Amino acid sequence: MKVAPTNNKANNKTILITKEFVGERIDIALAKTFLISRTRAQRLIAAGRVLLDGIPVIDGSKRVLKEGEAFVAECDDEVWLRGDLPTAQDIKLDIAYEDGDIIVLNKEAGMVCHPAPGNREGTLVNALLHHTSLSNVADDAARSGIVHRLDKGTSGLMVIAKTNESHNVLAGYFSDKSSELIIRKYKCFTFGTPPNTDGVIETFITRDRQNRQQYTTSADAGKYAITMYHTLKTKYITSTKTISLVECQLRTGRTHQIRVHMKHIDCPIIGDQVYKKNKIEKTYPDVVRDFARPALHSYLLEFVHPTSKERMKFETELPADMQELADLVVA
Repeated sequence: MKVAPTNNKANNKTILITKEFVGERIDIALAKTFLISRTRAQRLIAAGRVLLDGIPVIDGSKRVLKEGEAFVAECDDEVWLRGDLPTAQDIKLDIAYEDGDIIVLNKEAGMVCHPAPGNREGTLVNALLHHTSLSNVADDAARSGIVHRLDKGTSGLMVIAKTNESHNVLAGYFSDKSSELIIRKYKCFTFGTPPNTDGVIETFITRDRQNRQQYTTSADAGKYAITMYHTLKTKYITSTKTISLVECQLRTGRTHQIRVHMKHIDCPIIGDQVYKKNKIEKTYPDVVRDFARPALHSYLLEFVHPTSKERMKFETELPADMQELADLVVA
């Protein structure tokens, strides 16, 4: 045993350091002792809740352990460990289905999924907390209920967990790339036309070394990602320029996956200011040139209910802004 926790007072625990952990960091010891993430452990330390000889340990990322030391940590409050819950806000939600375990909703474009630096309020989690209680298995309380995310500019269907049991089951669905227990399909509008009517894009996705806010494909670095696509419609703008309506089905759920994969096959998504930065020629109609967000919509979500095991399927129409693109493509 490397770290031996023993009860001290009602809300405290003592961490006794044995020789196997000498030289390690205190946040690592806390994380392994209480079976929490390192982020939660660091939050304990930063709040002054970890004491050595009655004095708070301030910097857990630098403080290394010595044999025989006994740290006292207040750690029984699960909500506190995960940080304060975000503010509940009365924001309208477009709910397609709800029961005691899950919510299926249609997220509008422009809404951030959960609070983060620069977006503390007005997020989906703020709205959900006003509406109901949520699962709390995420490391960060700001992500309560969130099993999977849609980018801020992406609209469409999401499933939210209200209980820890449903959260864990749904998370298992999302982590299995070969599973048919959950199916996610999107529609997007792209500059250009994919090389084949149907295809599979398999790459690794990693952060772009030139811009840490972006992601890029790689042959062997990062996280493995699979996107299946089907070209639904193609519109010629000129003899050489096209725009297309493409259906994408995710087998994995990496950050910006569809946006990165569409760029990878030279079909960047219309309106994507991150992955399509070049000036758009005047030959394209105004509805294309002025589109203000990635033209990407999660239109179909099918999964096995985590409790009842009933197979459920939800579909939603394109939002009004993307419908204008659809009218152009099918004209």
